[in-house]
Amino acid sequence: MAFAMRCATELIKHIYVLVVILVLVAVLCAIFKPKGNPKRYLFGVTLSLLIAILIGYFSFGAHRIFILTILGSEDDALAESAYRSFSQHAQQHLLVEIVNDRREDDNVRFYASCALADKAAMSKASDNVLRQDIRNAPDIHPRFFNQNAINAIVFPSVVSIPPVDVIGKRLVAREAQHQ
Repeated sequence: MAFAMRCATELIKHIYVLVVILVLVAVLCAIFKPKGNPKRYLFGVTLSLLIAILIGYFSFGAHRIFILTILGSEDDALAESAYRSFSQHAQQHLLVEIVNDRREDDNVRFYASCALADKAAMSKASDNVLRQDIRNAPDIHPRFFNQNAINAIVFPSVVSIPPVDVIGKRLVAREAQHQ
């Protein structure tokens, strides 16, 4: 159910693209005026195009949506497993966007903050720039019932924690692991 809701939300965010494409199809059909029943042709082309767009959208976005849904779940072992893929493949600008998004699930924002810390540690980049990108991000209110290797830095769950503090704690935990 959570996966379906997230897919619907993502689709609604991009509905303007669908509207623009439908208008373009209507204009093209009006220009070329097919023989026979033009309304039927327009309906067929529009429906086919819409189905192709939806299939493409869900094909390209389903894995990312699924991973974000799992990260927001309260199954800590599953979230830890999903985090491995998420942290390796997510780009920094997407992670910053997730951390700053007030509407995003707090557990997802927590894992995105940890992934930012991992990326900063791997690239040896200055985490001051990173901290500037998320300085106005809302506090995270994690809902963890069990501990895993990632959320151990705030388990048992704190009431709220700024994403900057999550990054700091994750960097300290990574340093301790490597010593």
